[in-house]
Amino acid sequence: MTLSRQTQELTDEEKGAAMRFCETCEDGEGYDVPKAMMKRLEQLGFVEHKGGGWYEGTPALDQLQAELQGSN
Repeated sequence: MTLSRQTQELTDEEKGAAMRFCETCEDGEGYDVPKAMMKRLEQLGFVEHKGGGWYEGTPALDQLQAELQGSN
């Protein structure tokens, strides 16, 4: 599978943080991605800040997750 241009331009750190956020959302235990990286993921359009330290993944995050899982 060929990764989209947007995915190719992400740093390994950004990709890793996005995937870690996905993992922590699935286990229901809260996330452990650093605040600065959550802000970066928000800037990139992968998460939406809902207030009070709460974030929600966006369709762009779902697409990124599918791309990265499909490339393994």
